[in-house]
Formats: sequence, structure tokens, C-alpha cells
Amino acid sequence: MVESDPQSILVSLASSKKVVSYDELMDSLKIDSERQLEDFIIQSIYQDIIQGKLNPKERCVEFSDWSSQKANTVDLEFMQKTLGGWIEHCQSFLAELSKESEKSNDQLAEDASNEKKIEEDVEKIKKILATTGKFAKNDFGLSDSGRPFKSDAKRHKGGPMRNIMKRSNN
Repeated sequence: MVESDPQSILVSLASSKKVVSYDELMDSLKIDSERQLEDFIIQSIYQDIIQGKLNPKERCVEFSDWSSQKANTVDLEFMQKTLGGWIEHCQSFLAELSKESEKSNDQLAEDASNEKKIEEDVEKIKKILATTGKFAKNDFGLSDSGRPFKSDAKRHKGGPMRNIMKRSNN
């Protein structure tokens, strides 16, 4: 690293890795003992340069945040590239969602149109059958509302079509 300021070095390490070993920190910061390193880390935490936890058992520091004013330009360029890539990805994803939404809306409109056509055809057939006099409305097992009678299906074996079949055989 090019930085000579120990706090800048610490922030650079914190911004590049979430967990850094004591050995790497001591080597980068040119500190000879673990006690000096821990004191420096604690002092940096109190000065709000970094946020994190010392883990003496594992001999590492777990960083959770660092001071933005100490980040160098290389880190900022990396962050800009990363965020730029994320923005492009989000825009691409949003475009795909829009396409799928349009397809779904088109399919919904087509289904509604088909349903309306089928309902119109059913009404035409009902009118034709009613005017020819061959079938009464209740021969289909339908109530005045067009819904099946609950009792017809239970009462007659063969369901509502039984009456129609009897008449067509006569």
C-alpha cells in the first residue's frame, strides 16, 4: 500500500475485507506486537475511524464499517464501478419485469375477450334453444340465475343432462 498514515492503511484494509488477521494488520501497519495493534485498533474505534470487533481468540479484527473520509480514490473508483454495474443490472431487470407485465396484461385482455365471446355464444345458444321450443331452461339443470340446482345433481342419477337425453330419445 502507498499510504503512510496508519489510519488510512487501516481504513483501506477495512474497506477491502470484512475480517483481517492480526498478522496482516501488523505487517501492513508496521506494528511489532499484538498489544500495540489492539491498542491502535481500540483507539481507532473510539475515534470513529472504524467500527468492528477485536477477536483475540481467532487473532483477527471483524470490521463492520469505516470512516468514509479516510477512503482513498482507488476504493472510490471501485465503489463507483460496482454501483454502476448494480444500476445497469437493476435497469435490465426492470426492463424484463416490464416486458413480462405487458405480456401478462395482453394475456389477461385476450382471456377476458375469449370469455366474453364464449358467454355471448352460450346466450345465443340458449335463445335458439328457447325459441325452438325443444328445451326448457330447466332441462339444462339451471336455475333462473343460470346456476345449477344443487338438488338436481343429487336427485337424478346422471345429473342434469338426463332430462335432455330422455327427450332426444323420444
